[in-house]
Amino acid sequence: MLINFLKLSVRNMLRYKSFSTINILGLSIGLTAFLAISLYVVDELSYDQFHLKKKRIYRGVITADFNGEVFKWGGVPNLVAPTAMKEIPEVEKAARYFHHNFGDIAFITAGTENFSEKSLYFADPELLEIFTITITKGERKDELLSRPGTVIISEATASRYFDNTDPIGQVITVDGSLSLEVTGVYENIPVNSFLQPNLIASFSSNWFGQDKNQSWSNASFDTFFLLHEDVSQQAADKKITDMVQRNVPEDHRWYTLSLQPLTDIHLHSGDMKANDNRSYGDYKQIKILIALGSIILLIAAVNYMNLSTAQSQRRIKEVGINKTLGATFSQISRRFYFEAAVFVFIALLISLAAFGFIYPLFNELSGKNITMSFVQSGWFSIGFITVWLLLTMLAGLYPALYLSSFSPKIALQKTSASGGQLLVRKGLVVFQFSISIILIISSLVFYQQMEFIRTKKLGYEPEQVVAVMTTAANRENIMSIKSAYEGLSDVVSVGRSQSYPGMGASGRNILRAGESGTGSSLKTVRATHEVLDLLGIKLLAGQSLPEKKDPTDTITQVIINQATANYLGVLPEDLINTTVNIQGFNGPSEVVGVMEDFHFASLHQSITPFCFHNNAHSEPYNYLLVKVNSGNLPSTMKQLENIYKKNVTAAFEYTFLDLQMDTLYRTEQNLSQVVMLFAGLAILVACLGLYALAAFTAEQRTREIGVRKVMGATVTHVVTLLSRDFLILVFIAFLIGIPCGYFVMTNWLEGFAYRTDITFKVFLLSGLLALLIAGITVSFESFKAALTNPAESLRNE
Repeated sequence: MLINFLKLSVRNMLRYKSFSTINILGLSIGLTAFLAISLYVVDELSYDQFHLKKKRIYRGVITADFNGEVFKWGGVPNLVAPTAMKEIPEVEKAARYFHHNFGDIAFITAGTENFSEKSLYFADPELLEIFTITITKGERKDELLSRPGTVIISEATASRYFDNTDPIGQVITVDGSLSLEVTGVYENIPVNSFLQPNLIASFSSNWFGQDKNQSWSNASFDTFFLLHEDVSQQAADKKITDMVQRNVPEDHRWYTLSLQPLTDIHLHSGDMKANDNRSYGDYKQIKILIALGSIILLIAAVNYMNLSTAQSQRRIKEVGINKTLGATFSQISRRFYFEAAVFVFIALLISLAAFGFIYPLFNELSGKNITMSFVQSGWFSIGFITVWLLLTMLAGLYPALYLSSFSPKIALQKTSASGGQLLVRKGLVVFQFSISIILIISSLVFYQQMEFIRTKKLGYEPEQVVAVMTTAANRENIMSIKSAYEGLSDVVSVGRSQSYPGMGASGRNILRAGESGTGSSLKTVRATHEVLDLLGIKLLAGQSLPEKKDPTDTITQVIINQATANYLGVLPEDLINTTVNIQGFNGPSEVVGVMEDFHFASLHQSITPFCFHNNAHSEPYNYLLVKVNSGNLPSTMKQLENIYKKNVTAAFEYTFLDLQMDTLYRTEQNLSQVVMLFAGLAILVACLGLYALAAFTAEQRTREIGVRKVMGATVTHVVTLLSRDFLILVFIAFLIGIPCGYFVMTNWLEGFAYRTDITFKVFLLSGLLALLIAGITVSFESFKAALTNPAESLRNE
């Protein structure tokens, strides 16, 4: 029987070539989009699933309330891990994990070669017992990272640094001062992991690993806990809270600690993205993509149903004859299901081949690194069969039930579609275009928000400002470089800074006069007096930081922003030369200037209190900020590099500030590009179905069109007659799509503190685009029918 079903399916495909082609093409496009989105989602959901003890691994998370505003981030003080190991029996292991210099590039010398390293981390030896990190060379795993001055490196790093020589026992130098002996090599960690170190040095090698530098205040250290079997997260949370209360005096207890499951870190840290510089995914975007993939697949299935039922007039007599000859309802419905299965299977194979051609483009748009190796995995085979069966059931459901339901008498007499069938077909068209209009609205709002970000006035001028990293140089060399830069004709200004906009800042807090408690959070950056001119930030009152500072001066001079003045409740001009209470400088702070607010972080985050300062005993100057003319930029950058290399042996690492700000929205940009791509594909699939329906309608009304033309109807009249019903359906879809699109995009925009408005023109443009696309699709076949010679139409009448 299956062989007969297959023969009949192939025969019908060849008999109705145009409909078969459109069906397969629509299913193939839908399945290709679904495959691409599924692979993206699977990759995001797979983060850290390979760790053998993943169900028992948690990260410490801080929650702090400053002046009613709640902040969360994924770093905790460096005393948390060792104290938890001593005081909490439920904790089997705990380890600190610290990115070199709070995330800055490390300058590494290996032999005679210099390298710039973005992924150097310092960690406790327990990290290797908590996570699944496979050691391939070196000491015993339980001895690695146990002593100062040691480091383990990934296989890729070993190859890059030492080529074909044995790395064990080799010594590397970090930033020209810290020597580390290579004691082990580990397998490259999969890309779908929160941990992405190229090198892991012993935590005791770092300044923060020394006993005298342990504290309960500096919350900058990723800390991971391995709980004993059968210990719940709630029980451990309670013990950690008690530990903090025992060890931190109440007047210094500005935070609470809690645990976050390892497998939640990547996608469920959206409430931390604005406050720390760690790399996270976005679960909201995953939900958007899952919905998008499901919708595209559903549109493809609806297309198949619509086109199959549209052909019912051709197939009903065939059904009637089969029933007259004794075929049962079950046999006929199985036949139509089998036919759907053949269509879907062919489309699945085509979609797999198509993705093989487009995956490099998809990777470029999405920021992923997907390869075709997934076809060899067991989950893909299961997924392939599951999608085949589900889509067959969905696509074949209505045609099988509808065409199999007629009695032989009705089937043999039936000459036109019933009202119920027409209503279903119209409903399916409305559904398809409602979804298409929602996707058009989404694409327009995505684009509008990205343009809003690109053109938003940031309150400073990042253009033509270069941040040159100087952590590998000593002060004498840095000052020589600075002087040489200032002598270049194309350099406008040069200053020194701890950080720059988009890169991060230190966290402190500020209190009003006479106030106790935590006050308000305050982001701080150490900088020299040139910083305001370099960044084009306007002063509201006072002046910039002093050019020179007496080494014996214990007062910290600060330039605060308008948000800080607002918090303090004092006018900018009245704050000049007054002392403010900033926690963390270990001395008084004097306001020398008040500047306009500017966006130091991304537009996801509201502007909060911020200051530049000159406290000599706090953070180091990590960067030279260089304002250059744009007339001959390549030549100027070459001059900057040559001067740098004359003074420092490390690599010349620099960043343009405007490009750095763009990276803050890379996730949104990737999502925007992916949604626009697949929105276009969804609309294309819907148009394919609409075109086929228009062609079928025109074929049904061939004789009517011939009679109308004989009676004097014009081409315009005939085109309008054939197009009107479809365009009315698209208009109904527009009315449905507006509120749905508004709800979806309003929810997405809530992730931005500063966002564009969804104006009426977005909906108007979406509706006009949908009508235009549908109009062109339908009119093409309508003109073809209207231009047909009436004699041809009436020949068989």
